[in-house]
Amino acid sequence: MTKQVREMLMSRWNAQSKDPFVFTDAKGQSYNNLRNNFNRPLREEAEIENLRFHDLRRCFATSLLASGANIVVVQQLLGHRKIETTIVYAPLMPAYKEEDVNLL
Repeated sequence: MTKQVREMLMSRWNAQSKDPFVFTDAKGQSYNNLRNNFNRPLREEAEIENLRFHDLRRCFATSLLASGANIVVVQQLLGHRKIETTIVYAPLMPAYKEEDVNLL
């Protein structure tokens, strides 16, 4: 988690509250399963269509690689045993390949 994300989450969480949860529904109830709640209520509330929970994982990996992260580090962060799995979930864009070749 980045420093900015941690700060945002901490500001969202009311330290004075007895509720340990950061994300709650409109009634103040905690989400029992973020994936299930993401698929409908959260996505609808954010007015986002055609987005699956798993898409966030792909976006995370692709953004890290596009920023120059080492693919082995991305593999570890995603919890993949094989680097091939990471490559499938985070394909490199052709433009990045060209930039790397131009390093020569």
